[in-house]
Amino acid sequence: MEERVILDINPDTGLHKLTIDYKNPQPFNVWLNGILRDYVRIYLPSGAKLISSKGSDDPVSALEDEKLAKTYFESFVTVRPQNSRKLEFEYESPVKLENGKFKLLIQKQPGAKDHHYTVKIKGSTKAEFDLVTDKELSIVFVMPTITTEGIIVKRSNFGEADRILTVITPYKGKIRVMAKGVRKITSRRGGSIEMLNKVRMQLYIGKNMSILTEAQTLETFPKIKADLNLTGYGSHIVELTERLLPEEQTNPEAYKLLVTVLTLMDKQPRQLWIRAFEVKLLATLGFWSPDQLQTNNEVKVLLDDLQKKEWIDLVNLQVSEAQALELERVLRYYMERVLESPLRSVQVMRKMKNG
Repeated sequence: MEERVILDINPDTGLHKLTIDYKNPQPFNVWLNGILRDYVRIYLPSGAKLISSKGSDDPVSALEDEKLAKTYFESFVTVRPQNSRKLEFEYESPVKLENGKFKLLIQKQPGAKDHHYTVKIKGSTKAEFDLVTDKELSIVFVMPTITTEGIIVKRSNFGEADRILTVITPYKGKIRVMAKGVRKITSRRGGSIEMLNKVRMQLYIGKNMSILTEAQTLETFPKIKADLNLTGYGSHIVELTERLLPEEQTNPEAYKLLVTVLTLMDKQPRQLWIRAFEVKLLATLGFWSPDQLQTNNEVKVLLDDLQKKEWIDLVNLQVSEAQALELERVLRYYMERVLESPLRSVQVMRKMKNG
C-alpha cells in the first residue's frame, strides 16, 4: 500500500488543501493483501474550519480536542486491491502569514510508516520528503517593500494586539496599514504610531493591506497634543483630510498642506491656519466652487486670499472676530455639503465650547 500526502497552502488567505493518495497496486491475496480499512484523524491548529471534503466513506466530522488544544477532522476510507482512493480536505487555518514568514509543523503519528509528503505554496511545489519524524518548515516569502513617510490620521484596534492605521503619504496617497503586535507592552513600534505623528515607515505590500515592519518618528507636534483645544483642532484637520482623500491616489500637494498646517498650529496656533487649510485642501482636490457660497463680499475676498496666497503671505492677514465667525460658518456648511454628513470633530469641539 502506498500513501502520499500533498499539502497545498495559501498563506495569504489561510485556505489550504490536504490530499491523501492511497494506491494498492497488488492483486488480492488472502494472506498478504486484502481490503485496507483506514480510520483517518487529521490534527490541525485549534480554530481550523472545514470548508469541504471528498472521498470519505463516512461523513467527515470536525471536532475539538481540548487537551491537545487542536481541531481534528475524522473520516474513514476503504481501498481494495489493485485500486486507488483519494481523500481531500479543504479548510481554513487560523495561522496566517506574518512579516513575510509562514511556519508549518507536520507531526508524525507514532508507529506509522514514513509516508511521502509534498508541500506546495499556491500550487507550486516547495518541499518533498519522507516523514521520518516531526518536521517544521519555515517558509520565507520575498514580498515587495517600500519606505515612505506619512501622517497617521486614524487608527483602530484589531484582534488582541494589532492596530489598523490610516496614513496620509506623499506618493501613495491615503493607505491602510496593519501594525502587528503594537499594542503589546514590549512593542518597539507602539510609541511611533500615535495619532498625528509624522513617521517614516517600512512596509510590506500585502494583497489587501500593507504590513508595517519598521517605524521611525519624525515629528510628534507636542504642543498640539498638550493642549485640549489644539488637540480638537488637530482632530478636525486629520478627519477632514481622511474623509476627503481617496485611497491610494498620489497627491503630494495634499500631503504638503497637511504637514504645513500641523507645523504652523504647533508653532504659532491661529484659527486662520485652519480656515486656509480647509480652502486650500478643497481647491487641491477639486471640490472648491466659491460661486456657490452665500456670504458677504468681505468674506468672499478673504476666502479668495486664503485659497491663492502663500502661507507666508497670510501671516499679516487681519481678520475681525465677526469675519472669523462667518468664515467658520460658511466653510463648515460647505464642507458638510461636500461630505454629505457632519464632521464629528466639529461636533466635539462645539460640545467643548459649550462646557
